[in-house]
Amino acid sequence: MNKLVIYPEYPARVKRNYDYKVVVNQGNEAHEIPVYNELRQSCSTREPWTDDYRRFSEFAFEGEGVRVDITVNMSFSEYTVMPAIANLKSTVNGNVISVYLDKPETFMIRLNDRITSMIAVFAEAPEDAEDIPDKNADGVIYIEPGTWHDEPDNFLRLGANQTLYIAPGAVCNARVLADGDNIKILGRGMVRDPFDTRTVNVHGVNYNVNITNSKNPVVKGIKIVDCRFYHIYFGNCEDVYVEGIKLLSNIISTDGTKVHNIDGLVMKNCYADVGDDVFTLSGDTPEQIRDLYYENIICGSTCGIFSFTGIKTNVKFKDISVFKCDESMFKHFYTSLENTPYGGVEIDGLYGVDCVFIPTLFHTTGQGSGHKDIRYKNVSIITPAGSQDQAQSYSTRPMKAIVIANGSDFEFNFENIWMDGKLCKTVDDMRIVNRSGNDYVFNLLADEESGEWLPLEANTTVLDKPYVYVSTAEPVKLGENLLDGNCGFEEGVGAWVAGNFAKLEISENAHSGKNSLYVPAHLRWGGVTLGITELLRRGGAGKYRISFYTLRGPLGEQSAVNCAVTLRYGEVTADENMPSEVFRAPFELTGEWTKNEIVFELTEDMAKVNNSYFILQNNHESGQLSFYLDDVVFEKIG
Repeated sequence: MNKLVIYPEYPARVKRNYDYKVVVNQGNEAHEIPVYNELRQSCSTREPWTDDYRRFSEFAFEGEGVRVDITVNMSFSEYTVMPAIANLKSTVNGNVISVYLDKPETFMIRLNDRITSMIAVFAEAPEDAEDIPDKNADGVIYIEPGTWHDEPDNFLRLGANQTLYIAPGAVCNARVLADGDNIKILGRGMVRDPFDTRTVNVHGVNYNVNITNSKNPVVKGIKIVDCRFYHIYFGNCEDVYVEGIKLLSNIISTDGTKVHNIDGLVMKNCYADVGDDVFTLSGDTPEQIRDLYYENIICGSTCGIFSFTGIKTNVKFKDISVFKCDESMFKHFYTSLENTPYGGVEIDGLYGVDCVFIPTLFHTTGQGSGHKDIRYKNVSIITPAGSQDQAQSYSTRPMKAIVIANGSDFEFNFENIWMDGKLCKTVDDMRIVNRSGNDYVFNLLADEESGEWLPLEANTTVLDKPYVYVSTAEPVKLGENLLDGNCGFEEGVGAWVAGNFAKLEISENAHSGKNSLYVPAHLRWGGVTLGITELLRRGGAGKYRISFYTLRGPLGEQSAVNCAVTLRYGEVTADENMPSEVFRAPFELTGEWTKNEIVFELTEDMAKVNNSYFILQNNHESGQLSFYLDDVVFEKIG
């Protein structure tokens, strides 16, 4: 029996994206489904691919297969369907890419190897009846389809034996604090971070979904979006079950899953496109984290994928597909103890051929002594691009290698490692770079037949003739304020982001209206940032002006602020940077509200903008500053 489930739309406050149009077809049925991009902030990922996007569409089906038609409103000469392990069939007709699914499956499209072009499609199985609770039952919190749910203090609390159900199209605009046994969080809606900036939860941390001291907790189906810190955290829990969740955020330090002191966990069929490490595992002692199993995870990160400390007993990752990795695939950081034994971890099935760039496969710091047993099996990746010293520079890649930075007593066990489609038959094939001077043990087994079922290259289609998109967007009017209605901060922080993980505040000390934005004292490179990429794309070539009022704050040793617009434009490949421009206008903070402005001009080439930011930051080598900001106007003037 065929069944095509089109979810209710999220409320209008969840942002849509129009770079793509998505239509799903099953039999004689055809439905256009929205493309969402719920993001309020610019991100802090690595240059030059600063990525403001987390586009996604969603539906469910069973029975006959479906065809997903994706109309592309961008220029492109090739596209990649991910993950490669799925080997999905696709066709292209002009600017319409069609992907064919025989069964429910998450997939992604990327254009021209540009991570800023990606869209994810969540094609799910219909919800099981047992996962939809009776809304009138005791202990059930039920958020209706297509609705927006706020909590008075921004925290939704769950206790033992309670169930939170977030229906399709529903938004739980609150952090979830759960403590107790048999807690369930279910549904196809989303949990959205209610805070515009980093704000510590009432219990002292700022995870978005926080589950502690729980036996048998279950989390299924939901999306967690636009976080200011880790997406989901399990602490001091037993027998955790996680299935089908999606994690989408881009600001730095939004790790995917954090587990601490866990005895028993199963996580499978999940998706993560996050702004820091995907899997973070730790324990107060190595023995306090054990029996963890992860399977069929599609993930990408602006940092690393795996971040472990002190893992000891029976931890396995099975079939992990990576589409983005801006730091080392494996990061063993943050431990400086003299004796740090590590082991009991197996990765079986790691597919990184979809990545445009991998700095290093393995990197460790501060691991001290103690035997460490690492096991990798059935790995297919592109060649790592360099040492950790070069990992954050996309323009210099003189070295292609796995890198060991420092630490001692490591034993690496590799079985069936493929790089760039070639089986590594000796350790030398893996180009090991040992930067520590310590002796390590490398054991390598190679099986020619393993390449018959591993993905050895990305699923990329090159167009016979590049598609050139001609925008039909209505041009902006001269003198129109391109910012939304919150340029005076009357409705909160909005899309502004603080540097260095700092908190921004709303103040009643305003130039006009009731509010201004207060930027607390930061060290150099602190300050505040606003992403303006989409505004410049809409405006195109021409002259622009950003005007704003500032007032010196009560804290800080300096008074000079650097006002700048940074711009990246044009196309980028894995081997070259995009062109860039920085327009600067320093000014002095005073004890009175003062109007400042920056004027800059875009050429036709620059108007092909990939990312751009308006930045106010400390203009000194040392020292701190604090200031108030109000009445920001961004307009095209010529």
